[in-house]
Amino acid sequence: MPVCRRSFSRALLTAAILGCGNAAAGVAPKRVMSLNICTDQLLLALSPSSRIASVTFMAREQGPLMLWPQAKAIPVNYGSAEEVLAAHPDLVLAGPFLPPLTKKLLTKSGAKVLQVPLAEDFAQIRSVTQLVARSLGEELRGEALIRQMDADLRAAAAHRPLKPFRVAEWGNGGQVPGGAGLFGALLRAAGAESIGGGTYDVEALAAARPQALLYSDSYRGLHSLRDNQDDHPALTGRLPHIYYSSFYGCGVPQLAGVALQLQRDLRQAVKP
Repeated sequence: MPVCRRSFSRALLTAAILGCGNAAAGVAPKRVMSLNICTDQLLLALSPSSRIASVTFMAREQGPLMLWPQAKAIPVNYGSAEEVLAAHPDLVLAGPFLPPLTKKLLTKSGAKVLQVPLAEDFAQIRSVTQLVARSLGEELRGEALIRQMDADLRAAAAHRPLKPFRVAEWGNGGQVPGGAGLFGALLRAAGAESIGGGTYDVEALAAARPQALLYSDSYRGLHSLRDNQDDHPALTGRLPHIYYSSFYGCGVPQLAGVALQLQRDLRQAVKP
């Protein structure tokens, strides 16, 4: 469900108030711990590995490791308060849904906790990146990431087709995401639109007439009960299959580069 702008702004303000501390006083934190896969990604993008106490165990899964190979050498955690207390971090990055008991225990321990709101479009990605960069004392890195994001968005906008590409993300058990959230932001930046969200079988997918099938590389090569669905005659050899880096699961500036590459792949694969 998309986060409304008012709720996001309130969450961002709250996070900024809770997160001010050492970094705001000019002392960058030296041991930072992340308890959420999305804060993992922001931390890995903004901070040198030497200052990261740990990231979540999810950062070592196949998909994330393709994007953040340095996570392989960083300790991992399973999100428990006991792990935080044992690691003695000076800053803890968490998502917006940190369990109340965990938050209470961390607050009592004296650990600084920054609950980072979810980002669901590029404007929110900008705000969240700046927030986390300030908390880490890495404003220059944050601004560099945002400059690259803006450059990629301008490049994609300059080549946006007059009529959006009609696409469907496929390969996740018949579930096709619609145009909301980060996936929608990715498609709009690339000049594409989803055939619509919901559950599709192969016949319904073919009837919707997408111009291309998109596949998240997070699941590439993994076996499932439906991994033979692409062998259906309605799909085999008829629709281009495009794999893309699945940054869209979390709001990070690199999503703009993914959109630009997706646009290039669609322009090459889809016949006018």
